[in-house]
Amino acid sequence: MGNSSFGLSIFFILHPLAFGALISAQYFRKSHREGSKARRNFHRKVTTLSHIIPIRFLAKQSPNLSGQIDRVGIASLQRTLPTMTHKTVLMQSRITALPYRPTGKPVSPQPTVCRLPSTSHVPDGEPSGIIVSMNHIIAVDIGGTHLRAAAYPLSSLEPLQHYRIKTYQGKRTPQQNLLQAIRSVWPPQGSVLGIGVAVPGPVDPYQGWVLSTPNIPEWRNLPLAQWLSEQFQCPAWIENDANLAALGEWRYGAAQGHHDVLYLTISTGIGGGVIIADRLLRGAHGMAAELGHVTVWPEGPLCSCGLPGHLEAIASGPAIVRYVREQMSGGVSSSLAKAPLLSADQVAQAARQGDVLASQAFQRAGKYLGIALASFLHIFDPSIVVLGGGVSQSGDLLFQPMKEQLRQSVFHPRYLERLQIVTASLGDSAGLMGARALVEDQLHLQKNRPDP
Repeated sequence: MGNSSFGLSIFFILHPLAFGALISAQYFRKSHREGSKARRNFHRKVTTLSHIIPIRFLAKQSPNLSGQIDRVGIASLQRTLPTMTHKTVLMQSRITALPYRPTGKPVSPQPTVCRLPSTSHVPDGEPSGIIVSMNHIIAVDIGGTHLRAAAYPLSSLEPLQHYRIKTYQGKRTPQQNLLQAIRSVWPPQGSVLGIGVAVPGPVDPYQGWVLSTPNIPEWRNLPLAQWLSEQFQCPAWIENDANLAALGEWRYGAAQGHHDVLYLTISTGIGGGVIIADRLLRGAHGMAAELGHVTVWPEGPLCSCGLPGHLEAIASGPAIVRYVREQMSGGVSSSLAKAPLLSADQVAQAARQGDVLASQAFQRAGKYLGIALASFLHIFDPSIVVLGGGVSQSGDLLFQPMKEQLRQSVFHPRYLERLQIVTASLGDSAGLMGARALVEDQLHLQKNRPDP
């Protein structure tokens, strides 16, 4: 192995020189016949051509190199071969420099044959389902408290297998528990076409990276799609969980038949997803529709992200609870004063029973939700607004002040004509169904993608 590597290194260094020398003779003969412009052009060709063959040779001898020349690798090659340029490496059509990634790590091409890793023991969790031989999609919904996975046959919206496990369970890491959840639903018969994963927090869906997650701090700049693909030898894709919930509600739930959809989930945080002309809005960086982080009150309370006045800081479940606690600390009386562990659901129950402070908390949240929603209508002009998440179950306590404020804040009544505002219909399955839809869409795109 050592001799082979040494010989390969010598070839890599000397081959460009030998090849360049061979062409140089032609260069000098050519330079006498033509002017300085030809000499400059020909020299550029010599510099480029002298490196094409070594790079292709190395790739042929070392298959693992294919697709893995990134900017760090280019810099290393430049130190070895001073005449090589970034543009030179980019010219090799089959070994291209990778797109920008937060840590600079390359991502291998997605495999096309899916298999279950040899370790398939299922120690803990809640598996359920039946066994059928057919093509499947694995859908995963990652939460701060639990991970859920399901195996869906292409011919049905009902999962054949479903598994739930805590994100942090025992001494295992979230990644280990994620593997466990997927293994648990992997069909023993039939084939798996792909894995779709709903991830909380900002992601780069184009490259398959988790940028950060609110409840899994160690998942920062994590190439999750590549990692899953390597573990299961299967195509894998990730997307923000609210985006996938929007995709699920549009494809299978409350927004079916609409072409322009606005989805808001109001729970521990506030997330959003937007469908425009039958396409999920992702944006240039894959981070569009972070609707909970829209500023509605610049001098307002701090959001969990650290910035003031975001919608999430005023209308989410924890924000409603925080407002009640602050008011009670200031001397406002409430039936909730004796509640040891206060929740948004308890505040809603107290409001229905006539508690003034609890009603004010939902009035306040609904007001700012209406302000934000008016801005969303101005920007996206949807035909339907779908409201999901636990806080949305409070119903008119939240929706009545929201709609009143919406009517006051929208700049033209045309936005409200035939506008539907409904609650989500998929419930906790929205993320899983959206992950399934993500894989379906990606497989369709791959099937119809022209050959390079």
